[in-house]
Amino acid sequence: MAQMGMSMDMPWTMTDAVYTFVMWTVMMVAMMTPSAAPVVLLFAGMQRNKSGRRLPVILFVFGAGYLLVWTGFSAVAAAAQWALHQTAMLSPGMKTARPWMGGAILIAAGIYQVTPSKRACLAHCQSPLGYLMSHWRNGSAGAVRMGISHGA
Repeated sequence: MAQMGMSMDMPWTMTDAVYTFVMWTVMMVAMMTPSAAPVVLLFAGMQRNKSGRRLPVILFVFGAGYLLVWTGFSAVAAAAQWALHQTAMLSPGMKTARPWMGGAILIAAGIYQVTPSKRACLAHCQSPLGYLMSHWRNGSAGAVRMGISHGA
């Protein structure tokens, strides 16, 4: 960034914040859509059987639940990036400015791999049919709740 005439000392503008939020949102949707596809397609098939041959609108409501979770995470990630920028913990290349910080992130990611939280998330994702059968809610509000729950 310094080579482009941009300094890390410059405060973020609203435009920077919006672009960072959009970047995180697009990235989250691109990364998470393939893993959500099995449950979304199964939900679509179940709804199609109830409503005939056409694709029901409730499928988009279910997907909106996922998007709410991913958009919320994107807002948190953009805020964290802003905070790291403000505290000069990012280098001009947007990397961690302190070597210990990268190591701490790597260790935290490794610890997460053996937590009950990780196992619970995998249990939901590995059995889309089981999830839908045990968490089924009728109507649009139920579809959003299921999308939010599974997206989380």
